[in-house]
This record gives sequence, structure tokens and C-alpha cells, in this order.
Amino acid sequence: MATFIEAHNNEGNETKIEIDADEVEEGILKQLFYKVEHKKIPQSRYRKLQPIHSINVLLGVIAFSVILIMFGGIFAPDICKNIWNKIDAFAMKYSCLSGKTVGVAIGLGIVGIGITSYLAKIIMSRFHVKELKLPADTTLQASEDAEESVFNKNLDEIMYFFEETQYQLIFFEDLDRLENRKIFVHLRELNNLLNNDDVIKHKPIVFVYAVRDDIFTREDRTKFFDFIIPVVPVVNATNSGEILLEKLDDARRHGIYHDISQGFVLDVAPFISDMRVLQNIYNEFVVYKKTLQTEQHLKLSDEQMMAIIVFKNLYPRDFADIQGEEGIIKKAFQDKNSYIIEKREKWQEKIEYNKELIEKVSEDTLKSIKELKYAMLIAITEGKGVTRNFTDSSYLRRDRGTFAVNVLSDDFDLRRLQEKEYQYTVYISFSGSINDMETDEKELEKYIERWEKLKEYNEKSLEVLQEEIEQIKYEQKKLSSRSLRWLIENDSSENVLSKEVKDNKFLVFLLRRGYLDEKYANYINYFKGNSITTNDMNFILAVKNQESQPFDYQLTKIKQVIQRLQDYEFEQKAIYNFQIIEELLGEEKISKKLEVFVQQLADGEETSWQFIDEFVDKTKYQAKFIQILSTKWNSMWEYISRQNTMTYGRQAHYLKLIIEYVDEKELSLLNVENCITSYFEKHEDILQQLNDVSSNKIIVAISNCDVCFEKLNIANVSADIVEYIFDNCCFKLNDCMVRNVISYKKKNLLNMFENQPYSTIIKLEYQPLTEYVHENMKEYIEAVVLKKTIIEDEKEDIIDLLRRNLEESDLCASVIRLENFEIEKLADCLEQEIQNKRDKVKVVWNTLLEQNKIGISWENTMLYWKYYSISNYLKKFIEVNVDKLSVEKNNYVTDNFAKDIINAKFEDSVLKKLLPVLPMKTFDLDVEQLPENILAIMVECNYFGYTIEYYQSIAERNEDIAVEYIVKNQAEFYNSLEDFPMTKNVLERLLFEQKIPMDNREELFEKYAKTYMTERIALNMNAEGFKVTKTLFDIAWEILSENQKERLMIANLELLNVDDMEKCFGELSGQYSVLSERTKRCKVKLDNTENNRKLVNYLEKIGYITSSWEEKTDSNGQVIIIGCRIKQKR
Repeated sequence: MATFIEAHNNEGNETKIEIDADEVEEGILKQLFYKVEHKKIPQSRYRKLQPIHSINVLLGVIAFSVILIMFGGIFAPDICKNIWNKIDAFAMKYSCLSGKTVGVAIGLGIVGIGITSYLAKIIMSRFHVKELKLPADTTLQASEDAEESVFNKNLDEIMYFFEETQYQLIFFEDLDRLENRKIFVHLRELNNLLNNDDVIKHKPIVFVYAVRDDIFTREDRTKFFDFIIPVVPVVNATNSGEILLEKLDDARRHGIYHDISQGFVLDVAPFISDMRVLQNIYNEFVVYKKTLQTEQHLKLSDEQMMAIIVFKNLYPRDFADIQGEEGIIKKAFQDKNSYIIEKREKWQEKIEYNKELIEKVSEDTLKSIKELKYAMLIAITEGKGVTRNFTDSSYLRRDRGTFAVNVLSDDFDLRRLQEKEYQYTVYISFSGSINDMETDEKELEKYIERWEKLKEYNEKSLEVLQEEIEQIKYEQKKLSSRSLRWLIENDSSENVLSKEVKDNKFLVFLLRRGYLDEKYANYINYFKGNSITTNDMNFILAVKNQESQPFDYQLTKIKQVIQRLQDYEFEQKAIYNFQIIEELLGEEKISKKLEVFVQQLADGEETSWQFIDEFVDKTKYQAKFIQILSTKWNSMWEYISRQNTMTYGRQAHYLKLIIEYVDEKELSLLNVENCITSYFEKHEDILQQLNDVSSNKIIVAISNCDVCFEKLNIANVSADIVEYIFDNCCFKLNDCMVRNVISYKKKNLLNMFENQPYSTIIKLEYQPLTEYVHENMKEYIEAVVLKKTIIEDEKEDIIDLLRRNLEESDLCASVIRLENFEIEKLADCLEQEIQNKRDKVKVVWNTLLEQNKIGISWENTMLYWKYYSISNYLKKFIEVNVDKLSVEKNNYVTDNFAKDIINAKFEDSVLKKLLPVLPMKTFDLDVEQLPENILAIMVECNYFGYTIEYYQSIAERNEDIAVEYIVKNQAEFYNSLEDFPMTKNVLERLLFEQKIPMDNREELFEKYAKTYMTERIALNMNAEGFKVTKTLFDIAWEILSENQKERLMIANLELLNVDDMEKCFGELSGQYSVLSERTKRCKVKLDNTENNRKLVNYLEKIGYITSSWEEKTDSNGQVIIIGCRIKQKR
């Protein structure tokens, strides 16, 4: 006997079922009497239903029938005879039965007895006669089963039981659980009565109680019980594991195979402390295993099955709730879903924030904080000027607050302007005046918000923000597939589970260990055919009501769910479920439902993309999914590539899937507005990102999309791909890509390429590249050659480059300027092209001259002049290289070339060097028409011969040049001196020309001095060393001034006697005039100069004076006055 715990509601409130003493005693009596066969106690009123045997019923019916026939033959013979006649008539009617009346009668009897026996058995087993009413209010009533006696009312029955049976030992179990000690008192009294009954022969009758020790106090326990036997528990929490392991091992020996580990058993055993519970756990495990695994052929975990059976036995009410899709286990997984939703929402907020940040900054025209602050300082004034400072006071205190110069500093936090609540903005208007206005707080707030976003964007960078978004999305996707066990382990049960679930420690233990997981329904349900779970039905209803569920909503019978949904319902976003589309993709043929599903995914909406982004890495049918999606969504890659919040790595992942799984035709359709092409060209490491894709697929993509790489990293890239790109010239001609080709083909030429970008191409001998360069020479020159600092291609290659690119003569000029080279013979450079491309070649040759990159020779000079005459470029070339040209052989020079040179207006310095090496075979130039500077140069270099006519023509133009002409042609001049038209100026120039030998000058002096004496000649004839005669002295004396005469006199003292001296002194003034007084002896004072000392000495020598002395000295003792005494004339 025992009472039980009853759970009244789902909240887990428990009450104990109360049983009073009478009910307990009644139960004891039933157990006693129903234990014994009723034949042993036939007089007992306690009877249990007995099985009705067919043979007994048949014998009874036969006996009743015999008695009934006997009574009919005695008391109603007419009736019996009448019945016999009818049977005989029936037999006679059918010829086959004629004469067989007895047989027919016996057959009818057997049939009747059989039917009656069958009906009697049914009536006896299903109906009881409780009351029989007879006429005249007479009633027969069966004994009452409703009222049962208890010990004090049924003592006779009890005594009768023990008198008739031989039971001496009665066991009572679980009476202690009733917590009603009164029953023990009644049982003890009953035991005494039985043992004192003299009728009962089999004594003693012993009552054995299996109860816990604390049912009575220690004194009452020893008084009540005659003998106490202690019981050692077979099972408790410490050894239940070993016992369960023994049972499981025994099961394996009996053919019940399982994979339950010892670790699992020892893990859950501490929660099992009762042998009966343990035994039931084992029994139920065997049943469940056979039912769920063997019959349904499900691959279920034996450990998880055992775990849920343990939970079932420890918490039966909670287990029962699972069947109704409620209860604590359901709550635990609802907590999981709530936790995931909450976590995803928080992460989504971060994603949206980062997206908004990227979009705001991308859309903002102001890209730097400095620009933004400048704009704010103007905008805050409503465009009236530029903010000077922010202040909290008006006009009287304008010079306080925060100034613009501080705001513009990089480390200034704009939020400080809000915190200080400046009321006024002082600004300098565009007219220069200082004004103030109330601070526009809304405008200020707008700029502060933009500043915050731009500041955060700059601190993190676009790449970091994209990576954050991608990482959060990755965590979101992973979170959806995380088990409850993982969530508890990584974020603790405190954050994941509700209090109601956490209070069940065993359940939390099972969840934490993973013994109970999201597939628990598979371990408690027996699925038949097309049956679906409650979760499945809830999803179907949600779709029909257009209520979206999480993408990873768990379904069990996926096929059945799909069957119950109509095609049109797959056009709703509520259908978005990973398991649904996975099941559809798994079908051999593409169904209408799958097409509708994917068509909806291709609408480019955020929800659709979120589903795609999470599903694409989950599905086993990735290829099929991408193929179908691409056919429905031609702009798929365009959408992906425009996602500025998606990392490069993630975009590359999608490109990898597209290239790997989409066929050529569809790939071309996906290349909307060359979006795939531009993506390839934009990222130099794209081939490394696609390293997992087959080479052929990538080659097809490059070919179909006409990819032309600007930059490309080919490290670790398949040789097939690299060869295809290089062989088919799928790259732009730039330094980077050409380097890649050279490095790949002949790495040893890579250093050469830096200084010889074109010669390297020729030397590489790689035909595809060579032809590509030749066909796109302009592009190659602009993108490669001209990007170098100094280049030194081979001369032959340079000429070839110029020839191939001659149409772009300006580019050729740029190449020439950059190349470090020299063409020895200009004839080797494009001369053959002049006939058809004269102007183009001229540009090239002009540049060669300009850059001085041809051999310095008259041959090259003449060749250029031959085609293009004396251009500015040739003129400049000649001027720069005149020194070298002046020493070059001039075998190629003609008179016409010389004339062009003469008329080309070269600098005099250049002509002086050129004309000597450019003689004219026949000089036929009009000297009178030649510019004086050129004429002078020609004279200087004896460019033409001497004639008096040339002299006269030159003299008319410029006497200086004419004199120089004489000097350069002295021999011819002296040979024709008699006919020479001498003039004073010419004579004077010739006499003092140092280039003329002294003898020739003396000849001229003697011949022409008397006639053509000039002041200069008079003054300098002595200094030049000419022989002066008294006649020449006198001629000279007449043309000189007084001061000049003094000099002439001093210079020619030796020619003068005393009278000559007197005459000269007489024509002079000053101190010399005194010397002319010879009428008496007198003293004369002269300044102490060198000329005077020389004069005094000469006068004293010729007797003009008698004596001389030092007349006066200065403070330093220096003589400053010379005295002399004139000799009197007689």
C-alpha cells in the first residue's frame, strides 16, 4: 500500500493524495481475499470475476434442453407431437432428406444448443442481475457489492479467511508512505485476534512490515514490533551506476546492443537512488530502443535515449507535458530561441549601425574632419560669414569662449560646444565686419553628428567596419545552428535559461552535457506514415498566415510539410526556411515549388539576401542552389559587388561559387554592365582568392567576361591560368603587368626591364607580348616607357619603336627626351619614312636635335638641312655643339648651306666659330648688304679676300671693320698701299694697331704722319716708339692744346735747343711762362714733379739755367719746391 504525489497543474505544484484508515483497511481485505482462489473460501462474500468456460456453458445448455424435452413429453405431449410432425413434413419435402426425420431433429437440436450456448456466454459475461422485481411488490435483490466491510465490520470474513487458508505470513509494504499510524494499531489488534482464535489451526500468524526506521519513535518502535530486522539498501545514488551498468551489460549479452558508455552511466547515476526507478529505467530503455530504433530504423543515440528515459522516470509529469508540446523541456528550448533572437537583434543593431556609418560617410561630400569643421563654421552663420568664436555672452564679451582656431585643431572634440551651451556665435562677415548671432543648436547638432560618424569611420577605416559586419553576420549564422549545449557552455545557463528551467538541476545537467538536445522529439514519439509534429503544423499555419519564422525553424517531417503547402504559398517570405529549401534542392528534379522559392529569393530585398547569405554555406547542394539562383537573378553579382558593407573576402567567396557552378552562358548574363569584369580588374589578388576554383572554370570566366587585368598577383596561381592570361594578352600594358610577364617567362631579364623597357620586350622573344606591344605601341609608351625615370634601350630598338609609333610623333618626342642614347648617323633614323611622313619625321628629328641625341657632325647637320633647311632646332643644335662642329671636317658643306648659316641670325659667338669652317668656294655675297656683325666676323676670319673695293665698301659701313679688314690682310694692303685711300682716322687706327708689326707701322708713320697727323698721333708717337723729327714735332705742336704741348715738350726735349725752349716757354702759361724771361737773371720756383725735375736737368744741361736747388720741404722733410736760376740772354 502506498500513496502518491499528484501534480495538479503545469506550474509543478504537487499535493499528496490523502487516504483515510477505512480505505487502507478495505484495500488490505481485498488483497487478502482476492489472493486466494474462491473455491477455498466459498462462503466468503468477497468474490472476484471468474473466467466463463465454453464447455461448462455447453453442458449446462444440454442439461437444460434434456430436462425441457422430458417435461414437454410429460406435461405437453400434443405440442411435442405437433413439433415432430412439422419436422417430418419438412424432411419429406426434400427428397434428399426423406426418411431422415430423426437426423433432421438431431441437427436442429445441435444448432439450437450451439446458438443458445453462445448467447448464454455473452449474457453471463456482460450482464449482472442486480435486482429482480416480481408481481405484488415482491423483490429479489442480489447482494450489495457497493458496501464493503472494514476490519470492525468484516471480522467474521477475516477469521473465516484464515480458518480456511493456511497462510501464516503476511507482508505489508509502503504503509509508512501513508503517514497514518492508526492503521498499524488496527493491524496489531487484528494480529492478536487471529493468533488467539482457537479455530485457526495454523499458528502463529505473523505480520511483517517493510517500513522505514523513522515511522515510530525509538521506544514505540520496540514496543510495537516484536522483532526488527535491519535492511541494507540495494541501490542508492552512490552505487546505482554500477547496477545499471550490470543490467546494460546483461542486455548486450541477450542481444540488445547499445552504445551507452560507462562515462555516461556514471554521469547520470548520481540522480538515481531507487532500485525500482532504476529497474524501470532499464525496462523502458529496452522498449524505447526496440520501438524507435529497430522498428522505425532511426539513427538515434542510445545515450540520449537513456537520458530522456531517466528524466521520464524522475520527472514523469514534465515528461508527459512534452507530448502536448509544453512543459519544462519545451520551455528550455523556447529559452534558447528567445536567447538567440535577443542576441541576433543586438548584433543586428551593430550591423545596422556600421552600415549606416559607412553609407553616411560615403554619401557625405566632406571627406575629412578639417573640411567638415570649415563647412560648419560657415553654415552655423547661415552663410553670412565665417565663425570666429562661440561665446555665452553677447556684444560686450565677444572675445571670450571657444575660438575657431581651436575648433579646427585635429584633437578638438566638437561635443564640447554642446556641453558648454554657447548661446552666441561671433562671426566675421564676408564684408569684414564682426557680428554675432544666436547659436543655431540644430545646425550645430547636425554637424556634430556628422563629425562623430566621420571620426569613428576614420579611426576604424572602411576595411575594419566591413570586417566587423562580416564577423557579426558569421556569428549570427553560427548562432542559429548552435546547440543549446554550446550556448550554455559559452554563455552559462544563467543567461540562456529562465528561472523555471534552471530550478530543475537535472534538466540543466542533461542540457549542459548534451544528453538532451534539439532532437528530443525523436526519442519520445512514434511516427506513423505521413504524420507531422506540432512544430511542423505550427510552421504550416505560420506560412498560411504569412507570419515569418526564424530561417532555422526546426521541422521534423519536411517532405510532409512541403506536400501540405500549395505552390502559391512559396511566393511568400514566410516560407523562408533552411530545411524546406534544402529538401527541395535534394529532389532529383527541379520542382515548381523550388522555382517559385528561388524566384522570390532573387528579388534583391534585404530579407532575401540575408537568407541567401546564411543558407549558401549550410546547404549540401551548394552547386545546384547557385545555378538555379543565377538563372533567376541575372543581377546577383551586381548586387553583391555593390555591397559596400560586405568584406572583400566575402564577395570573393560568392564570385568563387558563381565561377565554379554557373555555366558559360549564365556567367555572361551575370556580367551586367561588366560588373564581373570590373571586379576581376579591380583586385590584383583575385586569382589567389579563387585558388580553390578549377583552372578551366577561371579561364572560361576570364574569356567570357573579357577581363583585362591592370594589376595581378600571380604567386601560387595555377600555371594554366597564368599561361592563358599571358598568351591571350588578358592584361593592360602597364609596368606591373609587363613585369609579371617578364618575371614569369625570363626572370633574369627583370632587372634589365627597369632601364630598357622596350629592348627587354624584344629580347624576351615572347611572341604574344611582342605582338601585343607592337599593336598597342601608343598605350605601351604611355603606360610603361614614359613612366620610367631614365631609360637606355638599344639604339636599334629605339629606332624601331619610333618607326612603329611614328603616327604619334609627340609620343616619339617624349620617348626621345627620356631615352639615354645617341644616334651616330641621322640617316639611320627614319630617313626612308620622310617621303610619306615628312612632318612626323621632322618632329622626331627636331627632338633628336633638341635633346642633342644625334652624332655631332656636319654630315648629320647637312642631312637635316637637306630636308628641313635651317630650323630653330637645327640652329639650336649648331649653337650648342658649335665647339665640336668647328673642329669637324666639312667635306659635306656647300655654298648654299654656308649662305643659310650666314643668314640664320646666329649669335656672333657662334658665327665666329662656324664661318672659319664653312668657307664658300665662290664668295658672291654683297658685302654692303651683310649685317655689320656678320661682316665683322667674316673680316675677322678672313672669310673673303682683300681688295680695295671690298675695303671701301666696308669702310662706308664701318671704319672699325675696315681697319680690321686691313689688319687681317696686311700683306695685300701693303702691296696695294699706293692706291689706298688713306685718311687720318685710318692712319691713326693703323699706327696704334698692335696686330700690325712695328716696322709696318713705322713705314706708315713716316709715309703719312706729316700729312695725316692727328692729336692722338701727336700725343702718343713718342710712346709708341715712332721716330719723331723736329718737323713732325712742330706739326704736332701746332695741333695740341697747352696742356698737351707740355707733354709733347717734355717727351721731345732732346729735339729742342735753347731758343726752341724759350719759344715753347713763351707759348705756355703758368709757371713755365716765367722761364721764358731771359732778359735778366732771376729765380724761378717749380713744383717738385718728375717732369719738372727732368726739365730742370735738361735746361741746366743746355745752359738755359745756371743752377737748381731744393727750395722748400714739407713737415715730413719731402721737397715740394725746386728753385732754379735763369741764365741771362746776351
